[in-house]
Amino acid sequence: MLTITEMEMLRKELGLRYAMISEKTGIPVSTLQKVLSGKTQSPRQEVLSKLRDFFSSFGYGTTSLGDIGYAGQRGNRASMMLRETPVPYYGTEALEEEPVVYEEWPHEKLTDYVYTIDDFESYPEDFRVELIDGELYNLATPLTIHQEIQMILSVAFFNYIRANNGSCKVFPAGFGVRLDKDNFTLVIPDITICCEQEMITEKGFEGAPDLVVEILSPSNWKKDAILKYKKYVGAGVREYWIVDPRQRTVQIFRKDNGTSCSFYIFDDQIPVGIWDDKLSICLAEYGL
Repeated sequence: MLTITEMEMLRKELGLRYAMISEKTGIPVSTLQKVLSGKTQSPRQEVLSKLRDFFSSFGYGTTSLGDIGYAGQRGNRASMMLRETPVPYYGTEALEEEPVVYEEWPHEKLTDYVYTIDDFESYPEDFRVELIDGELYNLATPLTIHQEIQMILSVAFFNYIRANNGSCKVFPAGFGVRLDKDNFTLVIPDITICCEQEMITEKGFEGAPDLVVEILSPSNWKKDAILKYKKYVGAGVREYWIVDPRQRTVQIFRKDNGTSCSFYIFDDQIPVGIWDDKLSICLAEYGL
């Protein structure tokens, strides 16, 4: 009977990704990682049974690796079965265990590994990254003014919706947006406004929100101002605000018949286009 250590050795040698094993066994990716890495000291018997049944499909299960030889030997039954039924595999196990996270965009490409939302969701909750086109980007620790602007705008948006019995919802940072409805992009805007209730899920939002706000930090401004602009506009976001605390400016892109761009400073009354400019916000009035 295979041990956990032997199953993990097989997984690595055969190039099996956690997502693929999860799909075949029904075991969550996070559980697989904890069990096969040995972090879970006493796995449930049901999980172990499913894993042993899975690896037995490759010709292993009732005998230890010491009796049948090392799994990596070319030409063995498992390798042949993998060639007959190949699965997508984009990188190396080293990268899967130690994800490559970029601090800024553009960047020198460090890996050809394509990360997925399955990978993203398997990482610990305190792993602060977002996923864009299969690449992981670090989320900068927000400065005090960043959090202050986020609070002011979120409250202003919320109060307007409530006063007008609106159906839109406001979500501060931490709300995931599956922008392209694919498995390779999950962005975490500073503020997201969603007016289509049916597109809001337990895990976030599926598709293009109505309004997105990004507040620039010194380490991320190119990513937010260029890369995410292209992603948001291309996906059909109706209105995109780029707030620059250092310059005290707000750049707004609106998707009407085309894409218009307007510049404001904190002293201006800044109109909200998705509500036909009926709400305007002056950040200077809040002491900014």
